[in-house]
Amino acid sequence: MLSVAAAFLLGRLGLSSSHVRLGLLVGAAILLDFGVTANLVLGHPAIFALGARVRSRLNGVYMAVFFAGDAAGSALGGWSLSCWVGFGLPLLALASFLVKR
Repeated sequence: MLSVAAAFLLGRLGLSSSHVRLGLLVGAAILLDFGVTANLVLGHPAIFALGARVRSRLNGVYMAVFFAGDAAGSALGGWSLSCWVGFGLPLLALASFLVKR
């Protein structure tokens, strides 16, 4: 969750045109991909532990919600707002996780 939040901060820094900022944007993309993939990998065992009858449907809903959230954020907010929301939501999820533990 922290890597996703950090990736969005790096992506926000990479807005103007220069070679350093382009490198920051590439680094942010790699860090974001790592964080999202790790989240998906860690979330799937909870789905697969529920049983074979609901596994495929729930997995489909899980992936559809990921896609819909990504698409809606990009379409409605543009880059700047997407970066700030993408920074805040993982931190909110991390806080929720830490409070529940």
